[in-house]
Order: sequence, then C-alpha cells, then structure tokens
Amino acid sequence: MCQQCVDAVREIWPNLPEENMHDLLICATAYPFADAETIKEQLKQAYAASGGNLRAAIAWADRQWEEDSLESENRMREAAEDIITLNADKNAG
Repeated sequence: MCQQCVDAVREIWPNLPEENMHDLLICATAYPFADAETIKEQLKQAYAASGGNLRAAIAWADRQWEEDSLESENRMREAAEDIITLNADKNAG
C-alpha cells in the first residue's frame, strides 16, 4: 500500500481501525489508480461528508461516482447528437 496514502488516512481519519484502512482507500477513493495527493483530497472530502463514519463515507463515495457517471454519460450522448446533426447538415448541403 502506498505509504503516503497510509499516512494520509492516519492523519485525516485518526480513529479508523487499521483493519478498515484498505476498505476506505478502495471504496471511498480512486486508490490505487490516482496519485497520493488526489487520494488525500478524496479522504478529506469523504471524512467531511461522513463525519468519520466508514459506511457513510463509502455510501457518499458511491453517490459521487454515480453522479459523475451520469454526467459523463449525458456528455457523451450530447456529443453523439451533435455529430449526427453535423453529419445530417453536411449531407443535406
């Protein structure tokens, strides 16, 4: 496990039991795919949103990712519609 990430958990979540550290990192942050600074920021956000409750932090993170996924899906749909419109205009003209 990334030592900077472990240090960040201990700093931001001081009362989190050691055995829950991996669950927090995996379920409430982009660990192991993001850099330590991003993970630290996500740990701060999860703590603030959950009051330091692990289950609440994981639930909060799930909602965030669901919202991000929907936004991304909507942007892709809008881009596809724009391409279809451009192609239709091109073929009509």
